[in-house]
Amino acid sequence: GALDPAAPLMDGVLKPGVNPVFRPELARRNPHIPGLLYDGPLMAFFGRFLGQPVRHYDYTWVRCVGRGSGTPPHYDIVYMGRGTWNLWTVWTPMGDVPWELGGLMVMPGTHKHERLLNAYAKRDVDTYCVSRPGGGWNTPGFDGWLSHDAAGVQRGLKAPWLSTEYRAGDVVVFSTVLVHAGLDNHTNRVRLSTDSRYQPASEPADERWIGPNPPGHAGAGIKRALIC
Repeated sequence: GALDPAAPLMDGVLKPGVNPVFRPELARRNPHIPGLLYDGPLMAFFGRFLGQPVRHYDYTWVRCVGRGSGTPPHYDIVYMGRGTWNLWTVWTPMGDVPWELGGLMVMPGTHKHERLLNAYAKRDVDTYCVSRPGGGWNTPGFDGWLSHDAAGVQRGLKAPWLSTEYRAGDVVVFSTVLVHAGLDNHTNRVRLSTDSRYQPASEPADERWIGPNPPGHAGAGIKRALIC
């Protein structure tokens, strides 16, 4: 119901004023997505890459990004760090993504940035300090973003942003402790993509993203208050 019925379906033109942004339920209703992400070449790749049996998260992030600002810079681990950190993201564009449609950009070398790894990476969007109201290691309302200023992050970390135009069939594989962000969409078309996660099967997995009905950020007991 988000697409303009007057435009060709495969052009993905959104109705004026509509921006679906995040639609994970589309993965649950689509029989093609599990076969694309969790069977065949991707799982075989991770078996070779990790050198052992692999498990994937049971939750699939589906992005339906319309005209407007992209995703701010962040590490993924702040949303999924309660299991192993030997955890990998695959960003998969569902179709061609030229510059004007936006796409993924990554900041190389930031997976080794000690200050980020020792502070920001250890935060958890579902955990906060109750002993330091209004401040401290984590506070209520932490949204996970490193910053909303991608250019400022580039200046502060003294590292380049890297991106490209993408074609259907491309994927980007990166660590959950690599700074990345989404470029702005300058069109009236939707940018469809998925995020999926993979790890060694022998290592602990974040309980928010596994099981037949992963609770995500909303399940009982997910929010944790700490004395810190």
